Amino acid sequence: MAINSVLATGVQGIQRGLNSAAENAQKIASFGTTSENTTLSGLAEPMVALRQDLAQVQASAKVVSTVDDMLSSLLRDLNENK
Repeated sequence: MAINSVLATGVQGIQRGLNSAAENAQKIASFGTTSENTTLSGLAEPMVALRQDLAQVQASAKVVSTVDDMLSSLLRDLNENK
């Protein structure tokens, strides 16, 4: 798999996680303002999903960080071999 592809996948994962987190945060913030989902069980779903979004963003950030480390190491090795 090409480094560009791995990096793009990591960035895409971060974007998806952040977008989903924004949606779930909005659901939490608007809880109780409508007649829908006024029970605590209606609040549980977006709270759990928000925690999942956090895990997704953290995992995707680790992918991006690993690609950065690999590229840094590669460039350092190339520089030393000149």
